[in-house]
Amino acid sequence: MKITGQQRSLKRSWISANRNWRSYMPAPVIYGFNIEILTMSLPESSDVCVETLLKNAMRNTCSSVYIVSAGTSRRNKNAITITSFTSVSISPPIILFCVNKKSRFSELIMNHDRFSINFIHNEQIGIAQLCSGSDTAIKFKSGNWKYKEGVPYLSDANNVLFCSKFPWKNKGLIFWSVGK
Repeated sequence: MKITGQQRSLKRSWISANRNWRSYMPAPVIYGFNIEILTMSLPESSDVCVETLLKNAMRNTCSSVYIVSAGTSRRNKNAITITSFTSVSISPPIILFCVNKKSRFSELIMNHDRFSINFIHNEQIGIAQLCSGSDTAIKFKSGNWKYKEGVPYLSDANNVLFCSKFPWKNKGLIFWSVGK
């Protein structure tokens, strides 16, 4: 694998910021793919450091943003902002997204059979920021929320997918959800 000038510069910056580390190991591999920002050598006890570097890298990377909502119109509803969304299959239509197991939303979506994925547009940055917070009541006071068969959705989103729950899997700190 060739290293670009930008990667070399990033590696030099990282090494100079962490030059007191004496024990090195190869870059961590996750699911068989090297994480580009972590291609430099890391100390053996670097688990927390790797998590911090990865979180910082992801925070500073452009990505599409979606709002997932679930619950009922009267109570027990919530919405979260996600970037970990992908299409798994077109025929049959299957999607996948990830949620932190410790979040209130993970419990809510595990207990409901239906949810919506809201494809938001640039003017909806405010509602995306609200849905990334923990105050559930304020999330539904902003935005143009409607309900279809009890599932909350943003009626002015670019697109909305209404999904039925598919089998769930657990792995590490997240669970992954597949919807069809």
